[in-house]
Amino acid sequence: WGNTDWETVAARNPQFLILLDYQDGGGYRKLLDFLKAHPAMKETDAVRNERFVALRYAELTPGPANIEAIGKIARAMHPEAF
Repeated sequence: WGNTDWETVAARNPQFLILLDYQDGGGYRKLLDFLKAHPAMKETDAVRNERFVALRYAELTPGPANIEAIGKIARAMHPEAF
């Protein structure tokens, strides 16, 4: 995992975000609510247009769940192809 800050991410104006769902009770919604309230991130295209996919921790770490994650990302980014 790399380190950065939200201002650096926002400066790049992401078009799409992958949200990590730790499945800790708050789910990805907790992170999404944070991003919608963050002064810099709330102005990004991804947050304004709600362009994101939530993936479970197991889908973002090496293992067979990566196959499912690839499908989720593809469907979220290009729904017209499915």
